[in-house]
Amino acid sequence: LKQIAVEYKEYSTWQEEKNPDAEKLFSCAINCTKGTACRAIGHLLEENPELFTSFRDTIEQMAADDHPIAKMSALFALYPIMKIDLSWVAEKILYIYQSDIRTLAFRKSKGILYQLYPEYSGKVSKIIRNGFGSTEEILIEMAGCTLCELYMMLDAFAEIVENPERLNELQVNAILQMAIAYLRVSEKHEKAKMLILSCKDFSNSNRRALSRIFREHFISAENDAEFLLEIVSGKLDSRVVYDFSSFLEAEPGSVKEYAELILTLCRNILSRECGAEKSLWRPDREISKLVLDLYDECAGSAREKDKKIAEQCLDLWDMMFEKQIGQVRMLSRELMER
Repeated sequence: LKQIAVEYKEYSTWQEEKNPDAEKLFSCAINCTKGTACRAIGHLLEENPELFTSFRDTIEQMAADDHPIAKMSALFALYPIMKIDLSWVAEKILYIYQSDIRTLAFRKSKGILYQLYPEYSGKVSKIIRNGFGSTEEILIEMAGCTLCELYMMLDAFAEIVENPERLNELQVNAILQMAIAYLRVSEKHEKAKMLILSCKDFSNSNRRALSRIFREHFISAENDAEFLLEIVSGKLDSRVVYDFSSFLEAEPGSVKEYAELILTLCRNILSRECGAEKSLWRPDREISKLVLDLYDECAGSAREKDKKIAEQCLDLWDMMFEKQIGQVRMLSRELMER
């Protein structure tokens, strides 16, 4: 195993490719013989840390190999050593990232850089910025998620994260994905919401990412009402509308408790040409259902507030009827029969 990890030179069919991208490099490291040997060593060290002394010289030679695939492969063996001897392995890992930014595609890179940042902030920061400024999606995603996590936990990279208007679509999306994940962390919940709102309107793919908030129930309509109002007032992707509707249906309480959210969402959708939007998740179907459910709950009430909500539902219904949105004609007949 040691001999293969150090001496084996047949990497894969990509060996002769002059400049493989990061994804190909990682795929090769997983599948080539040398990479398989490095992974085996890594698994052995995870299960048996005491074997580190036996493999130490071998791993040092692996980390010093200048071939790009060898560098990527070496990370499989180096990563477990972070729990065994961090001071010994840190510089070797950092050297690999510094010498070839494509190695940032290694799937454990986010955790590695996050762990190394406190003691090696200067070097780690340069690696992250290098990856974030790359043209390769996997590198931007890995670097963006890492810098966002460091921002959430340590307030690092604020000059990047807090200025999404300076970033491209892939960069914003990487930050947004990590910010959404941090909604689950109670002490970072409010900070995550502020960051999401600053990123939410920059592109279609960013807006689609918002669906995850509703699908995974990272928020509640009761505790995060102001945040949700901001979301439904912005530029929405059709899938977001669909998932938001499903989210509301699963929330406790009656529909009229979320009247402001529903009315704001419907006005927002009706302000653009819904019928022209071609998508599996057509928003017109969802808003017509929400308006009808809300009207049903408020129409028979004696409360003045409920009466006003019912009137607003009818106004929205008129707009939908006029634009022939969704199944409004059929539902209108049902409404007249009630």
